Amino acid sequence: MEEVDAIKAAYAGRPNADIVTHAGASHNFAMPYKEGYVAEVAKASRDAVLRCFKSM
Repeated sequence: MEEVDAIKAAYAGRPNADIVTHAGASHNFAMPYKEGYVAEVAKASRDAVLRCFKSM
């Protein structure tokens, strides 16, 4: 989490940056065919990425 905190600090004050962590989600959270898949986190992540792309 030290790295995450450093990234959050680097982007603090930037209104277009949203650094999010999800407790309990591992690296494969968005891969339904892998162990570690978390449907709610995968949906939230996908929605955030789509919002980002649509704002460009």
